Amino acid sequence: QDSQEATAGASVFPATQAEPQEPKRPARASQSAPKPRRKKSSPAARSAMPSSTKRAKRVLLSSEEEAIFDELLGELSSRAGVRLGFSHVTRAMWEMMLEAEHTFQRVSAPSLTRPATQDADATAEFESEIKAWLIDVIQSMPRRQR
Repeated sequence: QDSQEATAGASVFPATQAEPQEPKRPARASQSAPKPRRKKSSPAARSAMPSSTKRAKRVLLSSEEEAIFDELLGELSSRAGVRLGFSHVTRAMWEMMLEAEHTFQRVSAPSLTRPATQDADATAEFESEIKAWLIDVIQSMPRRQR
């Protein structure tokens, strides 16, 4: 328990300077409308989603973070006996979070304030608070869903 609490408060990744942001593009007329809310789908429906995807989400990493991720992926791959990529593990984590949606309603969210992108230390603390909250959510999930 103590090690979990210590882990929940500290980030594995060193505070790094934020990556430069891409310049904002002017919104097109079709982009100015608010996005519709995501429809909730059942776990069975999500499992039936096509495995071939065309969309990409970017994750900005420092070279130190990339090395840590690569080392962890190597360890996970070794334990699983099959090569795992960043995308495989990330998609699995998001699937787990989607299955935990109802648990988010039961676990109190921390009072979060998003820091300025340029403030690496505040961003690290912000992400640490999110991590602690997600750990609480996962630990509160019914056993059959973990």
